[in-house]
Amino acid sequence: MTAMLLTEKYRPQHLGDIQGHSKAIEEIVSWLESWTANSKPLLLVGDPGVGKTTIAYALAREYGYELFEVNASDERTKSMLQERVEGALVQQSLFGTQKLILLDEVDGAKASERNQLTKLLNKSQFPVLLTANDLYERGMAQLRQKCKVVKLKHVHTNSVKAHLKRICEKENITYDETALKSLASKANGDVRVALNDLQSIGDTIDMHTIKTVTPRDTEKNIFDALMIIFKTQEIAKAREATWNLAEDHDMLLEWIRENIIVEYEQTADRAAAYAYLSLADMYRGRIRQRQYWHLLKYVYDFLSGGIASAKQEKYRKFSKYRFPTIIKKRSQAKQKKETRQAIEQKLKATLYIPSSAVYSTLLWLQYCFNNDDEFRIYAAESLGLSEKEQQYIQQL
Repeated sequence: MTAMLLTEKYRPQHLGDIQGHSKAIEEIVSWLESWTANSKPLLLVGDPGVGKTTIAYALAREYGYELFEVNASDERTKSMLQERVEGALVQQSLFGTQKLILLDEVDGAKASERNQLTKLLNKSQFPVLLTANDLYERGMAQLRQKCKVVKLKHVHTNSVKAHLKRICEKENITYDETALKSLASKANGDVRVALNDLQSIGDTIDMHTIKTVTPRDTEKNIFDALMIIFKTQEIAKAREATWNLAEDHDMLLEWIRENIIVEYEQTADRAAAYAYLSLADMYRGRIRQRQYWHLLKYVYDFLSGGIASAKQEKYRKFSKYRFPTIIKKRSQAKQKKETRQAIEQKLKATLYIPSSAVYSTLLWLQYCFNNDDEFRIYAAESLGLSEKEQQYIQQL
């Protein structure tokens, strides 16, 4: 399989490449082809991952438009947003071509900024396409009335499966039809998620290998969140990746700590990322020591937007993120402690020895277990030791 991200390699270049939105695309094409200065802007609405921005790029490419993009949720102040958008609405294309203006994630902007956007749209000399995740976000009423709204639904499982099948054949991935449909179903209509799952499994897709993939629901998967944080340079998108995340801030910090060196290759990028990680850890310490829970939002900001902005350029490779080593070690240490406590209880109850004699008894048992199998079997039966407990004694 290719080392390149499948989501990048198979990113739709033309409208015909986009899966599952044929009716919506017909509406969008009709809007653009019949656009006049009196036409309404188009507002594309749908959950993250359904293809809103991809459609805008494919539309511009197919019709030869220069695309001018502004991410409304990334602009820091009302004046900055107004300056960028107002200039785009009236200035001619640098290349003398038609221009399509994309205002991305308008529901992520402040309500006052959205109201300003609504007023600016009256000045546009070019077609304007807006995107939003939530049509009914507070303050969206004026934009809803001002725009032609096209809703994008999740892609049907059959369409996702057909897309995965074509990619499997191109990438020489062995697949089982039933397993492929199950994989498509688990993506919950998000083609990007399906491709990421496909790449994470490897070269064979069957009912056994897809067990590692969990169905997507309203809670974000930690691997999806990490991929967004590490791959994007847009602070707003990185911050959004932590919304509805099942893991808390402590666990997120450990996942980030473990995988910075997996994703970032440049020394400067790693240094900047660890600086943000350090800030997050410092604020987390203040929360623990002084119960300053109002600082929690800054912990998430450093772990999302900070880490995302640490890199100078995007890494377009595929990265297999690792489970935090420290969590594994803590879990193993806890299991060992519980095993030792269970053995101690059995020794004290069976041999009637005090706690002070347990350690020396364990050392004696270790020697006997490793040098006399017959004695080990007899002692294990007499003490009621499990296989796991016997191994613990042998490995002391």
